[in-house]
Amino acid sequence: MVTALASAGRMSLTNYLGQSLVCALLFTGFGAALVGRVAPIGVAAIAVALFAAQSVASRWWLRHHAYGPLEWLLRAWTTLSLPRWRLQNETRSPRRGR
Repeated sequence: MVTALASAGRMSLTNYLGQSLVCALLFTGFGAALVGRVAPIGVAAIAVALFAAQSVASRWWLRHHAYGPLEWLLRAWTTLSLPRWRLQNETRSPRRGR
């Protein structure tokens, strides 16, 4: 369970604001205006599906980057320096077959 949640936890600010944006677009008049039109079980299903998608995306992102995009910005702002963007042990290999 910890392994499954670790990536989403490391990108909690990005995921929180992403969830807020997606839900605002789904449920308010700025988007699909689904508020009051979706049953509570449907809202729960949307929340679980959104979190599952974010967990997969977070795991993929953190394979290549040291921080989530908004976590990187927050770290840069609080330390007044540019933290590393990519993982240090990742090297780019030339494309094969060309």
